[in-house]
Amino acid sequence: MTNSGKSWVWRSNQESRDAGKISVLAVIETIAAVAFYWWLASRIDTAFMLIASPVVAFLVLLRS
Repeated sequence: MTNSGKSWVWRSNQESRDAGKISVLAVIETIAAVAFYWWLASRIDTAFMLIASPVVAFLVLLRS
């Protein structure tokens, strides 16, 4: 497999997924989702959500 130079793309498609390239929009979406979740959890004022989320994320990451 040849390397095309960049290891990232703006938007992913089948070719970029097969090549294992990182999508900039996916990274931005992930950061925005995490920030929104923490903002929402702090506004609802529930510590359970803030404590449970890293535990659940760790368990999900163990599967990958």
